Amino acid sequence: MTKFELIMASDINGGIGYKNQLPWPKMKNDLKRFKDLTVGHTVIMGRNTFESLGKPLPKRNNIVISKTLNNVEKVKIYSSKSEVIEFVKDLELVFIIGGAQIIELFYDEISKFHHTEINSIFECDTFLSMKILKEWKVVSEVKYSSDLNNPFDFTFYVKERIGS
Repeated sequence: MTKFELIMASDINGGIGYKNQLPWPKMKNDLKRFKDLTVGHTVIMGRNTFESLGKPLPKRNNIVISKTLNNVEKVKIYSSKSEVIEFVKDLELVFIIGGAQIIELFYDEISKFHHTEINSIFECDTFLSMKILKEWKVVSEVKYSSDLNNPFDFTFYVKERIGS
């Protein structure tokens, strides 16, 4: 059975985006963690997230859910959750990488949440829902201080559903 895991960064208020971009400067440790966890796996995203990336993520199977995107090299495009579920049914692990609508769409399937929380507040127009922020228990956390490559303090969390 396929395991669905969410991997996402947010500010301390759950902000995840501003004008279809990350609202904070690059955090190299977060980007490295994202890459280390997702390389060799399938990543599922919405059209806005894909467009913000600008290209398919290398060394990953890229799935985009969209009713308007067509024929992008190295990307599988589906118009519905059921089509994606059918495609990934034989895979061991897939990652939901955003945006907010895709997280909501797959929320009931997600068993683990890899959350980078940046210890700051940014101007955001897209947020994680309160249930995503509250319905999880922390099973591990590692705190980091800002440095030359990471301009803000941040924490890597691994979370599981409360009651799991």
